[in-house]
Amino acid sequence: TSAKTVINFSSGFTVNINATDTVFCEGKNATLSISGSFPNVLWSTGQNTTSIAISDSGKYSVVVSNNAGCFGRDSVKIKVVPLPTIHAGNDTIGDCANGIMLHGSGSGSIFLWSPAETLSNPNIPNPIATPTETTTYLLTVTENNCTILDEVTITLDCGNLYLPTS
Repeated sequence: TSAKTVINFSSGFTVNINATDTVFCEGKNATLSISGSFPNVLWSTGQNTTSIAISDSGKYSVVVSNNAGCFGRDSVKIKVVPLPTIHAGNDTIGDCANGIMLHGSGSGSIFLWSPAETLSNPNIPNPIATPTETTTYLLTVTENNCTILDEVTITLDCGNLYLPTS
């Protein structure tokens, strides 16, 4: 009689990294996680939890094993985008009779001023403001879905206006 020896090889399994974002703005973070319960988890950061918070660009990977000794791995590339620069200009005093040019600047491609009602164009860096009272304008600059804010206050000095009474 002859005996047979059967050897079963456990194959690997699939594990997937879930990322809240793969591209995000400087100063923020993203969470990387895996689904399932594994006795052994090791991220490229050295952490051994099922989710990690990250804030830097790079390639992140995870290796997991199950109770049968099978291994699974995955990786994801993360890109952190720098915030645009911004300057809404210096606070200024304006007279009531003339418009005041706002002096916004920034490295973004989208400019938005508010409140928009008293501006010649709220979507350009240097609109003409014609406020009827002291007003603080908020400038929002956006680039690569990253947004930053700054503000400028225009204080009106109307002096002694002569208003005829008939």
